[in-house]
Amino acid sequence: MNIFGKAKQLTTRESFFTDRVQSRKYAEDQLAEMKSYILGHECVRDLERLESGDYFLDYPQYRLVPKGFESRKRPVYSFPGTQGFLLKLIVYAMRDLQRIYSDRLFSFRTDKNAVDLLLEVHHNREIQHLYVLKTDISNYVGSIVPELLIPMLYEVFMPEDPAFYRFLEWLLTRATGYFGVTNYLGSRFVASDQGMAAFSTGLRQRGLLCLRLRPVEPQSLAPFPQEAQSLSLQAPGGKPPAAGVFQHRVGHCHHSFFISGYQ
Repeated sequence: MNIFGKAKQLTTRESFFTDRVQSRKYAEDQLAEMKSYILGHECVRDLERLESGDYFLDYPQYRLVPKGFESRKRPVYSFPGTQGFLLKLIVYAMRDLQRIYSDRLFSFRTDKNAVDLLLEVHHNREIQHLYVLKTDISNYVGSIVPELLIPMLYEVFMPEDPAFYRFLEWLLTRATGYFGVTNYLGSRFVASDQGMAAFSTGLRQRGLLCLRLRPVEPQSLAPFPQEAQSLSLQAPGGKPPAAGVFQHRVGHCHHSFFISGYQ
């Protein structure tokens, strides 16, 4: 059965909601909203829309979340409200795919975890002759390289579940307009103040223009330094600015270019 089909099953949705309740990570009002959506007809309709190629999801929101017991915070992009519940359900429906994971991967799976790795090392009779190397990803957002992932996803999903492969491909490539903004391993997103400051400084030095065709909420620009915010030319109602306004701004630049990311 394909991923969307499995996610639409009532048994899958009930199991997912039970798992969320047992995780104790959600407030009562969040659980009530989740239950109403996940176990209702709206969730099934949204899954059918995605399966048919109607990709209605908004762009994710930038957030900083605590990193375990450390004082540092990890940058993440999350989907609010029911869209977040929907994507978590889809990921839950993918649990059977753990069979294709590497035996050396102990994260993002339910059949084993880091404790199993420690036990395996501890019980190894040759432990005195071994070294254990643990690698970590310091920036999950910045480590995503669509060009490397898409061919792998094609091999896994395209033969038996083309609708889900097309959804994943769209999800990974929808923001290709963010060209020139790079972070670790060639990612198109900058998820730190220092990185964004360096990028915006480079724009000013080159005389380039950063244009937004859709108005954004002030808080969505909060993670970015003030000089980056000043580069944005926002237009009400999602319409392009008047020609005179645009020409006036472009007149102060040697070149102009359009960073999209907003459809």
